[in-house]
Amino acid sequence: MRRGEMVPEVRLFLDANSRTPEANMGDIRAMLAALAGIMMGPLLSVEPGAGDPILILALVVVVIGGIGSVRGALIGALMVGVFDTLSRVLIPLVIQTNATSALVGMAVYILMAVLYTSRCV
Repeated sequence: MRRGEMVPEVRLFLDANSRTPEANMGDIRAMLAALAGIMMGPLLSVEPGAGDPILILALVVVVIGGIGSVRGALIGALMVGVFDTLSRVLIPLVIQTNATSALVGMAVYILMAVLYTSRCV
């Protein structure tokens, strides 16, 4: 079912009927996702770049945890979450400057750079 959905030529090769419910599962999933978006739109602010910060943090998690490692991604996500929370609490207490918000925003990327360079050395 999944292979025929991703590669239509496989369906033709296997002589499968493309109008079966199994072949239309992608359409059903897309309709459910659209319905969820329609229902959540009035509750959240909707804009074209709404998911960008989450995607960038997901990239940081993958870089820290390692590509293809579920255990590494879990450990990376925990590290990023704990470090981000602690940096948002502790940096303003330790450093009393106008650049505190910029340092808090950069803390996760500094962690990624330090871990990545220490892994490469």
